[in-house]
Amino acid sequence: MKDGPSFFFAQTINSEQPLDTTTVPVLTLCVFAEREHAVAKLDASTQVVCDAASAPHSLNIELYRNGTFVTSHLVQLDESAAHVENGFLVATDNLTWADTPDAGVNLYQMMITVLDDTDEGEMKGRAFAGTRSLNATVFP
Repeated sequence: MKDGPSFFFAQTINSEQPLDTTTVPVLTLCVFAEREHAVAKLDASTQVVCDAASAPHSLNIELYRNGTFVTSHLVQLDESAAHVENGFLVATDNLTWADTPDAGVNLYQMMITVLDDTDEGEMKGRAFAGTRSLNATVFP
């Protein structure tokens, strides 16, 4: 058995994941916890890009462990929270959380939902997740 922490990570670069008003998985990470009551410090980051002309968009970034909801973070994308580049709003959001995974292998998923701005069940414009990462440091 190891005495110190273990580090796990998943990341994508230059890979666009289209987003819509459904909950879309944007990254997964397998984490191994040797013991019950281990603590996993999770750090999630994602770059979200959407049409500036149809901003603001509200996003919900969620973390799940083995299909069970862990936490979420509501993000408001507007020109005060992002910068405009080539007609798109570009924002990077970070989420940090401590979790107590089960002993053994655990699957963490980062999910994003674009919340409906129109009350019609549709998004205005295009949105996608760009560069994203999910890290876990597990302390025994």
